[in-house]
Amino acid sequence: MSDKIGKHQWELGLFAASVPQLTAADTISLLLKENYRWVEWRVQTREAIESSPWGKAYNTLAIDDLAAEASELAHRLEDAGVGVCGIQVDVPEDYPDAQKNVIEAARTMNCNRIILTGPTYDPSIGYRVQRDAFQQIFASWVKDAENTGIKICLENHMWTIVPSIAFILDLLGEFNTSQIGVIWDPANGYWEGLEVPSMVIDLLGDLLEEVHFKNGSWARKEDGSWAYNWNDISEGLVDWPSVLQLLDQVGYKGPLVVEDYRQATPEEKITKGREGLEKTLAAIKNL
Repeated sequence: MSDKIGKHQWELGLFAASVPQLTAADTISLLLKENYRWVEWRVQTREAIESSPWGKAYNTLAIDDLAAEASELAHRLEDAGVGVCGIQVDVPEDYPDAQKNVIEAARTMNCNRIILTGPTYDPSIGYRVQRDAFQQIFASWVKDAENTGIKICLENHMWTIVPSIAFILDLLGEFNTSQIGVIWDPANGYWEGLEVPSMVIDLLGDLLEEVHFKNGSWARKEDGSWAYNWNDISEGLVDWPSVLQLLDQVGYKGPLVVEDYRQATPEEKITKGREGLEKTLAAIKNL
């Protein structure tokens, strides 16, 4: 660990949906082999899993039989020493018993974070109307998770009504901070919703629950238009040495969750995530 970083040795995790060709069981086995400590699952309907335009995600958990999957995975996770740092929910808001089943699955797998996806921004409806409607949905999740020790979280994500931390805080302003949290993805911010990292950390304070560890950059296409591409940790727009120093200063102890959507094998993505952290720490040491 660099002498310019304190005593916070961050543990790596993996967003399972970024290695969709693996089953959930195989994902856990790979994480054990590569000494990753955490996994974050995605939950969808079986129909959504089967009809994804990117191909079937074998390790996405189906809400249709989540209880059985969670029970089986809980034993595998315990044997592997891998923890579940989050469950990302991507199911229709009116799906029967979704909240109850996801919360129970989180408890079964000893997961204390449920991550909701903000709705896609629709200019024909307007931000304020969408925000107010989603606040009611969020409040329902918070109420159902009361006294479970589970925090209901939001992640900054492009195309949604919460592309930046400021928009997330606008939505969460009235909620009890002990039951809510924020997943910060700096690379998403460079696509849409950019804010200075030091301001993000200042604004979030104790709400910061998890950090997604990836990078990206803009590039011209042949037709002259711009495209956002995913990069190695050390090659994109996010200045990870600076970000890790800022996280260290505020005592952040949560996981760094690798989320890699490039064309590569799961093993390569896992290796690149670890190498990215090593290179970042080396860069800090050489500052």
